[in-house]
Amino acid sequence: MKKLILQMALFALIGIPLYAGVHRYIYTHLRRPLTNLMREAVEKASRHQPYGRVIVGDSVARQLFNDRNQKRSRYFHLTTNAATTLMGHYILLMEYLKRNPTEEIVVLLHPYSLMDNLDREFTANYVVGMFYRKAYQPYITAYAEGQIKNCVWWFVPVLLRDFPELCTINYQTVNPKPFWTDNYLSPLSLEYFGLLRQACRERGITLRVVAPPLSAHLADLDYSFTKKQVEENGLSDCFAGYFDFIYLPTSRFADELHPKSEFLDEARRRVGLDWEKPAGEPEKSE
Repeated sequence: MKKLILQMALFALIGIPLYAGVHRYIYTHLRRPLTNLMREAVEKASRHQPYGRVIVGDSVARQLFNDRNQKRSRYFHLTTNAATTLMGHYILLMEYLKRNPTEEIVVLLHPYSLMDNLDREFTANYVVGMFYRKAYQPYITAYAEGQIKNCVWWFVPVLLRDFPELCTINYQTVNPKPFWTDNYLSPLSLEYFGLLRQACRERGITLRVVAPPLSAHLADLDYSFTKKQVEENGLSDCFAGYFDFIYLPTSRFADELHPKSEFLDEARRRVGLDWEKPAGEPEKSE
């Protein structure tokens, strides 16, 4: 028994620190951690770097507006991915607005991203582990907290936020779909769009929700329920024009959502944002 206790103590003293050190080396020098995208977005949002316009959005938005074309852009790019949810986008924007004034916020989201209700495969990694902490508690609503704590192991991604690959919790198996329709605004999205709209009104900021070009194979989907939700929740002003979708041939997409690299310039133009600085306008340094 004493030998077993000694072995356990040695493992705790040597094995765990050794694993942590090797892990940090691998994820610092050899590969990017799963949540590195979110960590970079949080760090960007905390900078004092005022832009007159800001854009957030999912992975399609990040394809179009990212670090590679930031210096040419009139917008500050805080694009991430769909797993961020409206809660995550809201937190990033509130953190940015703490330090920076702005005049316009664009939320660029594929209709698929509107449905996220903290019920996706990487919700634990991208949202719970990154944002369920004391610093962001004022931004977390009772509904969002309930969705997080529907999983009895909700504390695991919080404890493992520096080791996200060890957390395999899948919130798809925890939180059921709130509606059985093809398209909808999730209760979480509705709540945080309302909060974002209110915050923008208080600051005199224009809020626009914009859709990227969609694959033609989605043209037959019915968005009537989503449109009704927008109207009933008083969001028609910021969703103006959202449902006037532009469809491009399916062959131009790498999957159901993302344009192929050779068609990104076209997709970027079709979004309809006056984003690119004219030649000769000074670039903002990062």
